[in-house]
Amino acid sequence: MGIKPTMPHITMIVVTCLSVVALSLFVQNSSAGLRKAGQKKPLANPIRNWTGIVIHHSGSNYDNLEKIDAYHRSKGWDMCGYHFVIERNGIVKEGRPLNKTGAHAKTGKSYSRNKTHIGICLCGTDNFSAEQIKALYNSCKRLAQNFPIASIERHHEECPGPGVNIELLREKILGR
Repeated sequence: MGIKPTMPHITMIVVTCLSVVALSLFVQNSSAGLRKAGQKKPLANPIRNWTGIVIHHSGSNYDNLEKIDAYHRSKGWDMCGYHFVIERNGIVKEGRPLNKTGAHAKTGKSYSRNKTHIGICLCGTDNFSAEQIKALYNSCKRLAQNFPIASIERHHEECPGPGVNIELLREKILGR
């Protein structure tokens, strides 16, 4: 005879599951790089120990992860090049798992930020919603709490555009 769960047990299971989801990296479908309860050091990424974040904008009418992913796949890539995409409504979606090298910041030099930096893309050109800016701040803050993030950078001078104050974001998150 098995044990039949009562309503309080089911409620506790649901609340526990929701707590775990709430602790995930604030994104849909994300699962990597979190701290265990009481753990002082972040969990090591199985492939990378991320040291920076590169902020991008889509610079196009690609207003969601699905459109960006389809565009990147049309170029022969296996998936979206950005680790996270922040849509106009402030929803953060995982484009590329954190255990995979990014495809967002090739430098053309002997090094690549793709191997060391997490890529975050804001949908839009240079007029971002308040929800996007708040989600960007929260995303960078959470990532800096879970990885040894030493820099938050623009993709290049014109990306992500004047709608994001990277210097202020860096100061608030990293204190410099």
